[in-house]
Amino acid sequence: MKRILILLLTFSLLLLTACGVEANDVSTEPDNNVQQDTPAGQQEQELDDAALSALRQEAVNYPCAVACLNFETGETDLSAVTAALRETYPFLSDAVCVNAGGEDIYLIVPTDSDAQLSVYRCELDDTGEMVVESEPLADVSGGAIVVLQCNVRDIIPNALVRITGSSGEVFEFTPYLSLRDGRLGTEGVYDFTAYPADMPIE
Repeated sequence: MKRILILLLTFSLLLLTACGVEANDVSTEPDNNVQQDTPAGQQEQELDDAALSALRQEAVNYPCAVACLNFETGETDLSAVTAALRETYPFLSDAVCVNAGGEDIYLIVPTDSDAQLSVYRCELDDTGEMVVESEPLADVSGGAIVVLQCNVRDIIPNALVRITGSSGEVFEFTPYLSLRDGRLGTEGVYDFTAYPADMPIE
């Protein structure tokens, strides 16, 4: 009888020891090596911000950066161009689209992240003077990006862009393509148009 009791006690101790080892093997400490997933929307926004910051840094000596988008798609439809180029220009998803009528499509990025940008319709009168409408087609602030469709005829711009910096300085321009070489003819802006490799430079 004593021998049976001793065996039972020994077996019980062995079970308790085994259970203790298994319990100790389970770690309650957090695993710092596990990578936390970042929401897809947050990742996309970070890419947008990085691309926009890089462009603004490149154009820091200009009031804005401008690109004619037609060269990259061959499209003249505003929605088709912006949809096709969202991967090339990630920040297009945040752009304000303005249609003044025409076939040219320009991406306009103020370098001042606090700038105000206004777009006005304009035309030449019989004397050759440019007449600008008093009410803007668009008026955005906070350095907002604009995609502008304009220019029914090559040599006659029909939209005026006014950028007012955070310090009050004003810069106005009419985006257009030069008849001389087909490139952006607007002076005083940073041109980041992706021209075809075989397009001559004059």
